[in-house]
Amino acid sequence: MRFKLPTVAMILALTLVHAEKAFGQAATAAQAKPAARISAFIDVNFGAVFPAQDAFTSKGSYALPYFDEAWSRSYDYTVRTMKGIDVSGGVLFTSNLGVGVALSSVGSGAPPTVTSTGPSFEAPYAFQTTTFVPEWESKRHETSVHLSFVFEPTARSSKFQVRLYGGPTYFSVSQDLLDSSLSREPTTASTSAWGYHVGGDIGYFFAKHIGLGGGVRYAGATVTIPDTAMDRYSSEGHTQDVRVGGLSLAFGLRVRF
Repeated sequence: MRFKLPTVAMILALTLVHAEKAFGQAATAAQAKPAARISAFIDVNFGAVFPAQDAFTSKGSYALPYFDEAWSRSYDYTVRTMKGIDVSGGVLFTSNLGVGVALSSVGSGAPPTVTSTGPSFEAPYAFQTTTFVPEWESKRHETSVHLSFVFEPTARSSKFQVRLYGGPTYFSVSQDLLDSSLSREPTTASTSAWGYHVGGDIGYFFAKHIGLGGGVRYAGATVTIPDTAMDRYSSEGHTQDVRVGGLSLAFGLRVRF
């Protein structure tokens, strides 16, 4: 069967018209459904941490040879509310889910108390207890890095923005301790450990990208520090476990992109 040239030209023209129309519809549909946009946030906070363990004690004792008598000593430390700064940032890969990282640095100080109990030099077979408070403060400083999985249930365009998060935390801790000789200057113990954190944050954006907000977070871990009261009577290098971190309340600047 043979086609005349005008007939073939007409068929080709109709085919091109339909193809162009189909391509235009596909392009319009692609524009109507844009790809998901990655968004980001930065928070700068000032706040306070209420310590998970607000006091700990180091104790040691020594029995005098040939006598049924013993010396004992305890070093009592208080950890007050710690204040400092917290800076965090992150990205959202979907409208609600993302990851973030925060760096916080807090600290406080309080005088330690030394309590000694031993044989009395004034009365035979009697014991006496004395208390001594040094002139310096025992300072606690905690630096922590929080790695978070982030969930934002509110729309990114909303003036109010809620964020929930949690994950592992790495703590670096320094603590001033009394040494075995009760010198005027403290000895500083440094230690570190992995822990965890969970928290939430709410912000109000008075501009498209800038706002203010506040949050609450609990972070905790257990670290090991020297037991210096025991080391006064022994060279074995005794240690004790202390809980670090605590409940933090923070308020500051919110930036989103």
